[in-house]
Amino acid sequence: SPSIMSQKHPASDSGVPSSSSTTSSKKTRKTISLGTKLDILKRFDAGERAVDIGIALGLTPTTERTIRNNADKIRASPPCATLLSVTTISRSRSSLLENMERFLSLWIEDQNQRNIPLSLLAVQAKAKSLYDDLKRDKGEGSQRDTFTASRGWFDRFKRHFHLHNIKMSGEVASADTTAAKKFPDYLKKIIEEGGYSPKQVFNVNETGLYWKRMPERTYISQEEKTAPGFKAAKDV
Repeated sequence: SPSIMSQKHPASDSGVPSSSSTTSSKKTRKTISLGTKLDILKRFDAGERAVDIGIALGLTPTTERTIRNNADKIRASPPCATLLSVTTISRSRSSLLENMERFLSLWIEDQNQRNIPLSLLAVQAKAKSLYDDLKRDKGEGSQRDTFTASRGWFDRFKRHFHLHNIKMSGEVASADTTAAKKFPDYLKKIIEEGGYSPKQVFNVNETGLYWKRMPERTYISQEEKTAPGFKAAKDV
């Protein structure tokens, strides 16, 4: 008996593929994250061309148009609103911090000009005071911001403004060195003529330092190599 062989049916002349080929040819829908959508909108806002955005992100013109037409809905979505809120707070905090540090650097320069030494605690206290003042002037929106003037912050501030720490060497700038050389003989004469004992002689300057102790180090800008002399602030 004649053999019977199964035959594959070719595609019809109309070009309609079989059901299996139709399924395999369907394009997989691309899921675009909220972050990518926001990036696309940001690029549009910056004036970037749609064709360049499409090439960079692998998107079709239709997808780009859909995202652009739904910009308001995308930006109003809860996750996006939270993201924008955090960004706004971050920018506000950054602005406050930058302004405070600028004022603080000017204050440090002023203290150096007045020959007033600065300790780490003094700089931290001034930084916090300036930050709180700026935050209060900024209004209610920035009241949640906090600043502790931590040691880590100070180290970053010091590097940014090129400050370095030096050892104090006494009140050289304000001292009359010529008179100081003559004073021992003059003092000896007073002691002998007055009949004073060594226990009755005091260094008033050192007594003052014990009463209001000065920092042994201070902070100056990188351009200033030395701090020849400093005085304690009268209102500290």
